[in-house]
Amino acid sequence: MISEALSHYSILDYADPQRISRVAQERIARNHHLRIESGGEHGSGFLRLVDLGGISIANLSFGSRVAIKGCTDDGHYYAQYVYRGSLGVENRGKYAIASKENIVIINPNTSVEFQFTEDCEKLVLRFRKDLLERALEEMIGRSITGNIDFNPCEPICAANASCLLRLIDFICGDLDSSGSIVKNKSSLDHMERLIASSLLTSVPNNFSELLQLGNSGVFIPSSMRRVEDWIHANLGEQIRLENLVEISGRSVKAVYQMFEKYHRTTPMAYVKDLRLKKAREELENRLSRYSTVADVAMSVGLVHFGNFAAEYQSRYHECPSKTLRKRMM
Repeated sequence: MISEALSHYSILDYADPQRISRVAQERIARNHHLRIESGGEHGSGFLRLVDLGGISIANLSFGSRVAIKGCTDDGHYYAQYVYRGSLGVENRGKYAIASKENIVIINPNTSVEFQFTEDCEKLVLRFRKDLLERALEEMIGRSITGNIDFNPCEPICAANASCLLRLIDFICGDLDSSGSIVKNKSSLDHMERLIASSLLTSVPNNFSELLQLGNSGVFIPSSMRRVEDWIHANLGEQIRLENLVEISGRSVKAVYQMFEKYHRTTPMAYVKDLRLKKAREELENRLSRYSTVADVAMSVGLVHFGNFAAEYQSRYHECPSKTLRKRMM
């Protein structure tokens, strides 16, 4: 049963809301403020938590009626499934009630407010941003730029997300068993990708239209393919908008429209995003012929090293030199 999920991963039992909040800030989501409103026994809350790598799962209750106001970080998505009581969620000016009938997704780097009922008990799935991005790229058969943006505070009914809920239930049950298969690295990687793909197809987002077509059904015009191929072949060179216009054989306006339709971004933002991704691949690649951060940056056309380091840190939450050091260990 989901209500008993992660019983072997208890962090706090019979705890007061403030203590649960402090630990949750350290282990699940930082930058939030809790206010106890009324009711409940202030020592009846609990927190269970397991970190699988790309996905963390928490089972928690504050045991009181509380309000939380905070901001999600820019590296994670949060899925909220309330299996007892209810949870009011306000995000981007929209309001929803999360209950056992639905699931609510919170995007990265957004302000959010929660209103917990006294009996509210919920699962929180924290998805690492790069895990969802890789899963999406595998599903549509090409690289993406820009963020995956789930519809703010739009609850998805549990019937439509039944596959996702079954997977969550299976993983939680498996983790609590003595012979867990999920803890096996290869099984875990497969399960994380399966949950990520289930989330992407269950919950409306800005890539839903492409996901419905699938990677075999997406028609990309030849002009867009030419531009993509040319960019990939010339990442280490200076790339200007006029180059892309010339390669495409289309107008400037048409090029912008193509990138918005097929990549949800602008032409030059696509180039910069691709350069950052390729830089990370080289920094992580033990067989790379580049041995310094500067060499890697130059190889993908990132000639302004200060900007590169800042943008890399913002996206991957570590400096380029740290990624390189991990590769060399």
